[in-house]
Amino acid sequence: MENITDCISYLISGAAKQINRRARELLAPYHLTPVQYAVIRALYEYDLQTGSELATTLFMDSATLTGVVDRLEKQGMVARVPDGQDRRINRLALQDKARSLLPELDNAMDRLNAEADMILGGKAKKVRQGLIKLGKGT
Repeated sequence: MENITDCISYLISGAAKQINRRARELLAPYHLTPVQYAVIRALYEYDLQTGSELATTLFMDSATLTGVVDRLEKQGMVARVPDGQDRRINRLALQDKARSLLPELDNAMDRLNAEADMILGGKAKKVRQGLIKLGKGT
């Protein structure tokens, strides 16, 4: 490697930092973080997941997710509900407060995607596909 800019880890880390900063700006009016948005969006797509299932979906460890869910629960966005078949399991239920905000949150993240797409030009779709593969470890 001749330059630090040849290192994929360095490049992705720098890009992620800038994207996360912009996402925070766009979500600030809603008092949510990008990770909290991801939890809300994932529960909207597949409600009543266990914490473990949601952590896998979002490429997170369960301990980190627990803190995020705790904060969302305090905001009235998510509730823990007992599983109907196994009392030891809690499922995460998206609340009406989060559902009603979701269109605005999605618009904010669509704006972020559009800004990134402008920078990436015609390669945006391929970059997204590559990032999905990298995130899954395939």
